[in-house]
Amino acid sequence: MNLARETVYLVDDDEQILSGMATFLRDKHFEVRTFSDPLEFLKSFSAAHSSVIVLDMHMPTLSGLDIQSKLSEIGNHSPIFFLSGESKSQQIIDALKGGACEFFLKPVSPKILLNALNRVFEDKRNNERAITDELHRNALLRLLTPIEHQILQFFLLGHPNKMVAEAMNLKADTIKKRRAHIYEELQVVNLPELLDHYSNISKR
Repeated sequence: MNLARETVYLVDDDEQILSGMATFLRDKHFEVRTFSDPLEFLKSFSAAHSSVIVLDMHMPTLSGLDIQSKLSEIGNHSPIFFLSGESKSQQIIDALKGGACEFFLKPVSPKILLNALNRVFEDKRNNERAITDELHRNALLRLLTPIEHQILQFFLLGHPNKMVAEAMNLKADTIKKRRAHIYEELQVVNLPELLDHYSNISKR
């Protein structure tokens, strides 16, 4: 079940297609917002939450490419899928160059559409988790003292306590105690976990 209730915007001037897709996706626990008028969609669209936009390529007022262009102008980062009954190769190329994630010919299989949506939303969730984790790790790093930051760099390079002590002109017992405190502050239990979570800071 998709408990996050990610939003799918469906924009198509064919009311029958809109209704069918909306019913199917709502049954799969997505929040679905339908628009048969592209202009109404542009007025209502909000990128403040996790969403995917499914655009028909050919509509009376604005084409799917027109909408994609206008969304780009306002800094949209929501993934875009295109649907089309008959599109020229150049239109497909332009859509993909504009950042479209998928291009489906009508009628698209509901299962294929669902799989593509699940894949994109999963990628978005993974990216959001990665950003949250990075912010959390950066906050923990700020808890270390300047000397602990220096010691940490040695650990990340794989140097043992004795070598770190010699390099910093400190006692090995002092490094051992500092190491334990660094692990505690960074919420890791051993060197492999430290390297897994913080090895990228040695490359900054």
